[in-house]
Amino acid sequence: MIPRGALLARLAAGAPLIVALLISSTGCARLFGSYDIAPNGLASSENRLRTMLASNQAGVVFAGFGSSHRAPDDEVLRALYHGVIAYYAGDYVESARMLDMAGPLADDRITKSISRSALSLVSNDLILPYEPGRTERLMIPYYAALARLRMGDLEGAAVEARRLSLLLQFYGDGEPLDPAFEATLRYVAGAIFEAHGDWSDSDVAYRNAHALDSAFVVPARTGDDGTVVVILEQGFVAHRVEQGLAMMLLPEEVDLIANGEGDERAGALGFVAARTLEQAARQPFFADGTYRPATLHVPAPDDRSHIPRRRPRVVCRTVTDTAHVANGTSHSTTREVCTEEDSKIDELPYLLKVAWPVYRSDSRASGDVRLIGPADTIGFAPAADLSRGVVADFRAERPLLIARTVARGAAKLALTKSAEKKLEEKNEAAGKIIGLLGNIGNALLERADTRSWHLLPAGVSVGRVNLPPGEHRLSIEVGARTVEMEPVSVQAGGLSIVSARVWH
Repeated sequence: MIPRGALLARLAAGAPLIVALLISSTGCARLFGSYDIAPNGLASSENRLRTMLASNQAGVVFAGFGSSHRAPDDEVLRALYHGVIAYYAGDYVESARMLDMAGPLADDRITKSISRSALSLVSNDLILPYEPGRTERLMIPYYAALARLRMGDLEGAAVEARRLSLLLQFYGDGEPLDPAFEATLRYVAGAIFEAHGDWSDSDVAYRNAHALDSAFVVPARTGDDGTVVVILEQGFVAHRVEQGLAMMLLPEEVDLIANGEGDERAGALGFVAARTLEQAARQPFFADGTYRPATLHVPAPDDRSHIPRRRPRVVCRTVTDTAHVANGTSHSTTREVCTEEDSKIDELPYLLKVAWPVYRSDSRASGDVRLIGPADTIGFAPAADLSRGVVADFRAERPLLIARTVARGAAKLALTKSAEKKLEEKNEAAGKIIGLLGNIGNALLERADTRSWHLLPAGVSVGRVNLPPGEHRLSIEVGARTVEMEPVSVQAGGLSIVSARVWH
């Protein structure tokens, strides 16, 4: 066995080879691509999409989506991006088509792929199919309905509104949705039903919205006037960025996880998971301000009484027996003698990296929003906070996600130690080097799954105004700004739905 100091000296001498091996095994793009991020923590390519949309360049983004503008690799997420980009680019037919495709694909993913879930234990969660959370899933029929309204397809919009209502009913049986978010979507569905002439469905949707939030008043019939419902979207939803913990496992913990019996291994993993969850619980789900990528370091446990410093091992030695015969000659035989000895644990420490997403926000929906009509100024209902919704969706899944990352770390440790032991049988130093390289590679490959529908708005507000028949120009006051809307045609006794987005 070579001394630790000599081993480290050899590793230092072979550093260029180590770097070359890491780059060749992981690929430059995968190894360094995660560091190509904007100041807000988004991948630079996704932040460019946001910036171009906010600069009224949706047509350019749409034309280059998938080529000059990198599309998400996942099929569902790519369809969601494509659908909303097409909507803001004015290609409502393509928008509806992509969103109609994304809905069933997202539903199919409720049944997870067992093979991919197993593979994620030796790579990272990015190998898993993307599954939209409840808030994102509800926005699929929402945007599909808006696209069909822009196409003049009231029948199709009403179908999407029914899908939205069914999803809201389905999700209502579990953890409650944010009341303002659910009320807003129910009111939007009610307005679409009313525009289509489905009075009973619209009344049910409006009453459900009012029951959730009294600011949504059940409207009365307008008589000779017409009605305009304005849907205002603001900003961008909170986005996922990576949060990580780095935990140096003690040699004794490494030994228990890699070599211990079932109960010993489970106990060691339990203590490691408890330390991880304790640190993770102290970190917020949501933060504002400039993104500062950092990996938090978890200290070694103060109480190590549960970790054995020595362990019994079976040590085998070759013994030579010599027998003397009468003529003065001797005859030697060898045999292997194995004894159980209490030996010192000889393992290198192991760096366990655990990574998961947290949310950051670039924008907030303004609460001071008013609709300015020809005669009156009307207030909007309280904005639905989509950021609050996506964070709530993630809060429910974070314990399972962290447990999976700890299990993945243990699986990688077991694989690394297995390869190390096989090589040590031939060359002890080479085995140690391979073990260290495997640890470094595993830490580099551990990445948080920061995928999400990052193009959604931060908030959605609804305003309603009654107007005489004819063409009208409306404007919206958002804080200190005034947003002019496109002309809207009002018919006696009818309802028109218009939408706008304030990007900043």
